[in-house]
Amino acid sequence: MSDARQLSFGARALRDGTPLVRLASAALAVALLLAPTAAAQIRVANAGITSRETPQVTETVEVRSFENLQQVRFETRLAIALSGATSLDVTVPVVRNDAEFGALADVDTGLGDVGLRVQHSLHQSDAVMRSTRYAVYATARLPTGDDEALVSGGVLLPRKLQLGLGSVGLGAGAVASFIRDRHRLSFSAGFRWSDEAGGFQLGGEVEVAAAWWYRLRPAVFEDLDVIEVRGVLELIGTWRGNSELQGVALSDAGFEAWLAPGVQVFARDDLLVQASLALPIADGIDDALGEREWAWLLALRWYL
Repeated sequence: MSDARQLSFGARALRDGTPLVRLASAALAVALLLAPTAAAQIRVANAGITSRETPQVTETVEVRSFENLQQVRFETRLAIALSGATSLDVTVPVVRNDAEFGALADVDTGLGDVGLRVQHSLHQSDAVMRSTRYAVYATARLPTGDDEALVSGGVLLPRKLQLGLGSVGLGAGAVASFIRDRHRLSFSAGFRWSDEAGGFQLGGEVEVAAAWWYRLRPAVFEDLDVIEVRGVLELIGTWRGNSELQGVALSDAGFEAWLAPGVQVFARDDLLVQASLALPIADGIDDALGEREWAWLLALRWYL
């Protein structure tokens, strides 16, 4: 169930109920806000922490199109609470790559790199239909995907065109989220570093992102049995440093930015449907992927 729907219900009880009901409803509304909520956005994280009572499972299919790679990713993500202030996300991807790099071509399907994310709440200031939250996070990428796919002639594909990057990746950052009735804003900033493996080291990355969603319907919650629809707009920018191969810089540093409009639909209290389209608005990276073209994503999230 969405936090906005729950808190609107609490606000109506505060307005219309008896003094005892109003007192209980006020306590419930604050408790609901203190309980971690659904991800506010689709691609950009928010500062909420997964509830102990409602772990989440998200099934995602994403299609990414680059000049030298057409990729389909099927991801299963489990989000659980480690404590009242800390949550863990585990993402397991299955990837299909259709790569074409000069005279090299390959189609490969298999397990990608598994991802871990731990997020810890630093501050929550909550009221009915209003919240301010700050959190920090740490991420890890495990080298579970195949990074040694060969094409005819025994030639190794560039690492960025493989199912996995072949190295451990570590990251950290911070995120802030603000709820104001029908609006929610999130801002995040973080970095990622990868170790060297097989003579290849991916360049470091710094990512900054912002997201805004707006509840399109209902304007006011009259009851809980209503389909909730949110519009989402996300902006994601990443600066990437030079990768190295056998100690030699590959000159693939640069900046890229994506704009991603999307929609969220609470089809049921325990089911969220999400869809978005991502388009590059800045592409200053010259690497094996080639020109960035587009990506779309469809996800189903269950609250257990």
